[in-house]
Amino acid sequence: MITSHLPPLDAPQHFARALSSAPASPETTGQAAESPVYRVTVNGVAAEVIHTAAAAIVRPLVAGPAHVVVTHHRRVATAIVRPLRHKIAVDIAGCTLSFRIPGACHLSVEIDGDLAYPLLILAEQETETPEPANTAGVILLLEGTHDAGGLELKSGNVLYLGHGARLQGYIHLRGLKDVSILGSGILDAVAADESGPNNTAILLDNCENILIDGPLAFMRGAWGCIVRRSRNVVIRNLKLVGHEKCSDGIDVDGSHRVKVSRCFIKNNDDCLCIKSAPPAKGASVADIEFSHCTLWNGQAGNGIEFGYESQTDSFRNITFRDIDIIHVESEASGGWIDRLAGLSMHITHDAHVENILFENITLEDVQVPKIIQFTTFHYYREHGWFSPADRLARGKISNVRLRNIHFLKVAEPRIHIEGFNGPDDIENISFENVTVEGINILHRTDLVLEVINTKNLHIE
Repeated sequence: MITSHLPPLDAPQHFARALSSAPASPETTGQAAESPVYRVTVNGVAAEVIHTAAAAIVRPLVAGPAHVVVTHHRRVATAIVRPLRHKIAVDIAGCTLSFRIPGACHLSVEIDGDLAYPLLILAEQETETPEPANTAGVILLLEGTHDAGGLELKSGNVLYLGHGARLQGYIHLRGLKDVSILGSGILDAVAADESGPNNTAILLDNCENILIDGPLAFMRGAWGCIVRRSRNVVIRNLKLVGHEKCSDGIDVDGSHRVKVSRCFIKNNDDCLCIKSAPPAKGASVADIEFSHCTLWNGQAGNGIEFGYESQTDSFRNITFRDIDIIHVESEASGGWIDRLAGLSMHITHDAHVENILFENITLEDVQVPKIIQFTTFHYYREHGWFSPADRLARGKISNVRLRNIHFLKVAEPRIHIEGFNGPDDIENISFENVTVEGINILHRTDLVLEVINTKNLHIE
């Protein structure tokens, strides 16, 4: 594990044990195993196709638009490339697909409706390997497999993962300033245990002035990236791929002044999440912006989520803009399915959620029963973690604007907004040009709109 503080005495040994005890599979051996299903060329050159349990992944370096040929292991009847806004036409001939990509982009190629093992094209802009004039504090990992257990980052460091580098382990920064993690290499954190101390591929805790730009991280049942008790953080072009439940994407936890852009997340829990929980309890979340991201939410969690942990005074001034959510898959069974949505707020503690903007968001395939759920009533306080007096109240939600939100395909056109305490719990919610399958929700006769303890709801 890359760490930024003095770790427990057995930290390197713990990491080694985690690797050696993991099942021997292409994801955990540290080898970039080739997919048995897909072969890919980009501009006539064979590309490596990495096999993971979540997807096959190809990472071409491109200078501009490129021609892609995909050969599948069987004949193909239909193929679709998402996000749909790219309008990529696919030519199919037997087992072969051909199409053009616009340059650096994040795409999902889905064959014959199969969502279990898509091909992800995470195309990167060609760049030159940096040659810093001052190498002090710069760690360059350019080719091959590296063990994170021997690295320790300090304030002012730059870690560069070259496109051919694969770093096994985790990157955990605590109490650091002015650190950059750059390059399009791979962070292989699939040995993470969701219940153990190293349950996050990338952790920023009590950090300031941090830049993450470019890596691809694999995780299993572990969170992808947590920004906790930190400020002035920029995350760009981070790709996170995980397949087990609890593989959250990017969680902003008790932090402020955070910008996330051009990221790709395919996981099996919340993709983008705002929260405040121990050890960040009491830390407000403010001045956060997510933009130009592509998300694939698996069968657990929500596409965009506030909560459940909301143990602070406020979540405020938070924007989600220009985002493609290509799938929100459905939980196969269990009581959680009624708490899943494309866009959701589950405020279970004290936070006042205010001044929130959702703008220019397209949700292409929402399989869960609700497309939107904003609530202040679920469920943590009933777990006995708080005194009885604390159970008498929740936080509030106010001044939320949803503008140009388009649900292209849904299981059910259902919106649920419910406060816990009384009619002032949720107020000033506006829907502007929100459509379901091409029809404004104002004119959708089959829309199920459940509104409880809410005032000043506007639809136009």
